[in-house]
Amino acid sequence: MGMRVIAGIYRHRLLDYPADNPNIRPTKDRIREAFFSSLGDINGKMFLDLCAGCGSMGIEAISRGAKHTSFVDKNELSLKFIKQNVDNL
Repeated sequence: MGMRVIAGIYRHRLLDYPADNPNIRPTKDRIREAFFSSLGDINGKMFLDLCAGCGSMGIEAISRGAKHTSFVDKNELSLKFIKQNVDNL
């Protein structure tokens, strides 16, 4: 099963990530679900996805109503996948 957005307006949308690259490991669904449950309502807030990988945390934040997400990663392949995933939304 691929990586997907858990909740919000982009719920069930699939996210692309390099499955064959051990240096880019997307945050698993359970972890994202627990993280955002602990945060509560993020509607209208700013979000920072540091060491973003494929952007799954930041995209989840946008889907759940964050006003803005900044994605940060030094890996060129990660940046490519982040851009691709955001463009697909």
